[in-house]
Amino acid sequence: MPIRAESRKTEILARVASLARQRLSGAAADTAEAFIKRFYANVAADDLAERSPEDLYGSALALWSFGRARGPAKAKVRV
Repeated sequence: MPIRAESRKTEILARVASLARQRLSGAAADTAEAFIKRFYANVAADDLAERSPEDLYGSALALWSFGRARGPAKAKVRV
């Protein structure tokens, strides 16, 4: 069963990464894809399956964009 769940998770994340490739270009697409994979690395496949690839993409990119604009030695918090 764990192998099947990992396969499902890989499929879902491939769809989310594909959205990043379609909507971004060049280095931004590469960076976003890597971020998406790391961001969801410890999320269970069942939890990912409850959301659409568009929602998963939007959530990851919103946090990625928020974190990119941060000054040195400054914390950023959003509640």
